[in-house]
Amino acid sequence: MNKPEPLQGKDLKLYYRLIALWVIVEGMLGGLIHGLKLPVSGLVVGGAAVCCISMIAWHTQSRKAILQATIVVAIFKMMLSPHSPPPAYIAVFFQGWMGAVLFSERKHFALSCVLLGIIALFESAIQRILVLTILYGVAFWETIDIFVSKVTGAEEVTPFSKILAIGYIVMHIIAGWIIGIIANRMVKFVFMRPREINTDSLPPDENIIAEIVIPEKKKRRFPFKKSLLFIWIFLITLFVQSLISPENPWISTGSVGAILLRSFLIILSWYFLLKPLFQFILQRYLSKQSGKYKEIIEEIQALLPALRQIWISSWQQSRHLKGLQRWKTFVSSVLLKSLYE
Repeated sequence: MNKPEPLQGKDLKLYYRLIALWVIVEGMLGGLIHGLKLPVSGLVVGGAAVCCISMIAWHTQSRKAILQATIVVAIFKMMLSPHSPPPAYIAVFFQGWMGAVLFSERKHFALSCVLLGIIALFESAIQRILVLTILYGVAFWETIDIFVSKVTGAEEVTPFSKILAIGYIVMHIIAGWIIGIIANRMVKFVFMRPREINTDSLPPDENIIAEIVIPEKKKRRFPFKKSLLFIWIFLITLFVQSLISPENPWISTGSVGAILLRSFLIILSWYFLLKPLFQFILQRYLSKQSGKYKEIIEEIQALLPALRQIWISSWQQSRHLKGLQRWKTFVSSVLLKSLYE
């Protein structure tokens, strides 16, 4: 088994528990947020991942252990939330790689936590802006500028879209800085402070599964997929016509129709062409890694049901509290029980 040296015994088990925490964040919490189409996935999942990577870095003091944990988390993410979009996997690998680069030693650990938080969330913000630009083109941002100028009555077009994008990036950088501070404090709380752990048995929960089951792909109706295929071909025809005859296009450049044409064409091209190709390459790579880390995956797979129960029971036990106090109690309970019980 690929064990990160010199971890043995309790240290190795704690390493597996830290990876399992990251798996729950990415595979379950991340899958839920992506499934509900919530706009805070980068902040919530990315911030939690920064905390998990920071704890792994402090405990193992090994770049190899961080990279290994990243691959294992990506494998479980593929199994537990296959509907997660490719940018989510890119974020996982980027965060893990940056963690391996930044946490080379404990000398400047607090600074490394802050830098990882800032860089990870900066990447998340840039990724969102790039996706919007690819889907809707530069015309999307120009349309926002024109719209705002008309609403405000400005004589000249104000670059409001640039201000919006910069503000979005700055917001993520500030959030990353705060998350980095929280990650450093979390490491101190988990590893450096004396604590009393409540070892009371957790209440049984019938909703907790006994093992992790890989979700089966839902079968789509063939007529629906076939209809989308015809629409895709039709949109390609419109796009090609605009390239062949730019002086007399069926849909004028820069119009709302052209923006919609571009976005639908990219979405359907992704659905029929790029996404299957990406999934094939990623699944092939992760399948090879699954064999390499088979024993580690089995160890973590055995931990997940109990950790899920800890998450649920900790949330239920903190229901008498409100607001920030409930979240602080919930996180503290999850960390201590997940890592040390």
